[in-house]
Amino acid sequence: MKRLIQSVARLICLVSLLFGYDLTVSAQVNFSVLPVAVGDEITPEAGKVIYDKTVQILTRNSAAAAGGADVFAVEAALSVGDKAQTSGMIRDVTSISGELMLVAVNRVDHARYYSVTVPLKAVTKGSETNPVLALAKSVKPTDAVYTRFVRLAREKIEEYYSDHCPEILGRAQTLVASGQTALAMVYLTGVPPSAPCHEEVVEYVAACRAKLDQDLAIAEAKEEERSERECPTPSSQETMPTHEGDLDIFVEDPNWKFNLLKAEYLASSCKIKLTATIEYVGKKSLNGECPLGFRQAVDSDGDNYEHCYVEGSKYRSFPDGIPVKVEYFIENVKINPGIIKFIGLSVDYKKIEIRNLQLSE
Repeated sequence: MKRLIQSVARLICLVSLLFGYDLTVSAQVNFSVLPVAVGDEITPEAGKVIYDKTVQILTRNSAAAAGGADVFAVEAALSVGDKAQTSGMIRDVTSISGELMLVAVNRVDHARYYSVTVPLKAVTKGSETNPVLALAKSVKPTDAVYTRFVRLAREKIEEYYSDHCPEILGRAQTLVASGQTALAMVYLTGVPPSAPCHEEVVEYVAACRAKLDQDLAIAEAKEEERSERECPTPSSQETMPTHEGDLDIFVEDPNWKFNLLKAEYLASSCKIKLTATIEYVGKKSLNGECPLGFRQAVDSDGDNYEHCYVEGSKYRSFPDGIPVKVEYFIENVKINPGIIKFIGLSVDYKKIEIRNLQLSE
């Protein structure tokens, strides 16, 4: 009901959360972590280890971003170098070397501020041990080199924003002109108080917020007019038809398609697994990765499941018109509930809702 109004309202809510603080107060630069690229040598398991290690590095250095729309991020990449395997009396011992590269980047304009390359070595024993996975696990978040990376990345970012402040403000104005007002406001969160155009940025953000408020008022007025014209209020004797027990899937934004492939209960691991594809069908190509979310799951008794998550990285790239496979899990489910009454997911902060989901075993 009134989806257009709700969509704009959620957009304003997101921006309000991001700008709940006073921009005149110094805010420390924090980072989210981009998905780790995998390939022939870098397995998804090794990529997940590198992703988790990078999060640990940022958390240990008080540099981990709290939200999913933060303007700064760290791009982590693992490369594999030489491998050597012993022969003779001692068998199945493999020595492997490689490098971990960390790059501080901007999620909006893709600027690269600072990078560091750290050499890695690992030794594995046994033919069943994956040397590349061992190399990924050899990363030590406590090493001083990572503390230095965070410190210098923050310094380089502040220098960049101070030296290029007019250009950054100009890019934000271009985003607003193209209808991406909220993204422009996120982009401007990186402007430090020391930047020469900081006061101008604060004024511009206030103007953007006022524009979003105005857009909401206009959208609400149009929706009310449409509802009165097309959707007359039913009489007191009329009731809306219900379909209790029927599977129902709702996607808030028509630019996204959600296709549920499988819903199963895994008795051996006491988990519920959902396999789906998400496809972006909008006219304008997406700018970077989009966040995925598993907001809520409710059983037949109305109780919430407490352990719901998206498998792998929460940030994914969605090429135009290409279905991307996503797996969701609910843990600590000791008995197959048969039917889940409600599941709330999201993609790019847009709702995906599933009702009356029948599980298979």
